[in-house]
Parts: sequence; C-alpha cells; structure tokens
Amino acid sequence: MGKQIAVAMTIKDEENFLDFLNSIANIQIFISPAPNKEAFYINCFSKEYNANQKYYIWNKEFKWSLELGKITHDKTGERQNWFFIKDYEAPLIEYSRHNFEDEKMYGRIYWSKNFASPNPLKYDAALFEKWYNKVVRWIRKNGKQKEKGRFLFGCF
Repeated sequence: MGKQIAVAMTIKDEENFLDFLNSIANIQIFISPAPNKEAFYINCFSKEYNANQKYYIWNKEFKWSLELGKITHDKTGERQNWFFIKDYEAPLIEYSRHNFEDEKMYGRIYWSKNFASPNPLKYDAALFEKWYNKVVRWIRKNGKQKEKGRFLFGCF
C-alpha cells in the first residue's frame, strides 16, 4: 500500500520545501509529463503555478535507472508524444500541486511503496521509508493542519 499526505503549498513554501529536501539528500526533480527528454530533468519547481502539476523527487542514494514511456493516446492532443515515468516501482516521492481554485482539491506528497509492484522492490524500502518519513515530519512541522492529514502552508 502507498503512503501520502495532503498539502497546499504556495511558490514560497515550495522553495522552502526544496531547500529542506536539498539539505537532507542529493536529489533530482523530474516534471511529468514533459514534451521532450531534456525538459524532464529540472532543478526546482516551476515559478509559474500550474494547478495539479506533478513532480517526482528522487533521492540519488537509491540506485535507479530512469525509464521513460511516451504518451501515444492523448484525446486532447495537447500531450501527444510527451514523456512520462514508466517505472511504477521507482524510488520516488510524487509531489502533486494543490489546486487553489478548488479548496477541496489538495495536492499531495505520495510514495507508492509496493502498491503497484507485483515483484519485490529493487531498492531498500525500509531505508526509503525513513527518508519519506523525514519529509512528512517537515511538512507536519512547517504546515498548519486544517483537517486531519491535510496541511496548509503560507498565506492560508
């Protein structure tokens, strides 16, 4: 089963979050999906706020080879042939942005753990969970809990 915590962060909160992540690990951030392979690798969260944007955070301590897939059936055509992470067993934390236009649509910090894995994980899940829990503790310490399990930051 996966693990998650609901969050709503402003751009400034995201900068603080990124500073924290960089202080505890050597990380790489991915944006997904992305129009080309080069655009997939990023160093920070976008300064332009796109609601529900997904980012993936990789702690490079956990060995892993990025495997990309290509979107081939996009009904809107907007993201046809864009790239996405194909490996659902990857040692990644997903960060989905909050939708500020809908207060009930929180973003989330999510680790799939072994949710979709038919095989044992290829990385040390217990050690990864310790890192994930550090991230969650930072959120609980720096955010304001509005409802059980939902943390708001910044100007809320």
